[in-house]
Amino acid sequence: MFSVLPYLTNDWQRRQIGNIQYIYPLNFDFDKDKAQDSAQFVKELSNKFNITITEPINYYLAPSFMEMAKISGLDYAWDGNDGRGYPKNNQVFVGTGSEEYPHELVHTIFKDYELDPFIDEGLATYYGGMGQKSFEQLI
Repeated sequence: MFSVLPYLTNDWQRRQIGNIQYIYPLNFDFDKDKAQDSAQFVKELSNKFNITITEPINYYLAPSFMEMAKISGLDYAWDGNDGRGYPKNNQVFVGTGSEEYPHELVHTIFKDYELDPFIDEGLATYYGGMGQKSFEQLI
């Protein structure tokens, strides 16, 4: 068994900003300001909890939910979540076309802790919101 991810993203662009390695399609209009905001978010949150980021977070930036599902190896996805992460692999997948998806970044920042799933999701929602909405917008 193998991952289709390297094959499907082989010709995608790569750009590292802070602790985030952005990987995105060739024709994608990359927003450096948003990427820098995300890198600053990772830096501030990791500093707040005295967490050292030892390797870049691989942030796969897809222009749509279906493209995100495809590069994730899913031929079909029904849940509609436009972001998903595989923290232990240091991977974040975003299908909104945005360089900012703090919720999944939070999961990755806290990946080395054995957190109860409710605490993990609570931290991700509190600090990173849900989807494109901040925690303040959700309450």
